[in-house]
Amino acid sequence: MKIQFRIEGEAQPQPRQRHRIAKARTGKLFVQNYVPRDCPAARFKEHCTRVACLAHAGEPLSGPLQLELEIVLPRPKHLVWKRKPMPRVWA
Repeated sequence: MKIQFRIEGEAQPQPRQRHRIAKARTGKLFVQNYVPRDCPAARFKEHCTRVACLAHAGEPLSGPLQLELEIVLPRPKHLVWKRKPMPRVWA
């Protein structure tokens, strides 16, 4: 069985985690790590999850899985030319 899907849009970088001191029900203090919900990376992850769920709406997959990704990023500014052809840059 092969599942394929395409995610349109530009990938967003994951921001650094933020930290806060929280109090447990027992009264003990602990550090809680989190990523803000309003960051662009969170919206991009939700979009990826929705597209993947639409591609496979059946039972959860089990056993050995193989994942192949082809990620196309915007060309860095130092590699943009006006008069030369711009083929893909493989990193």
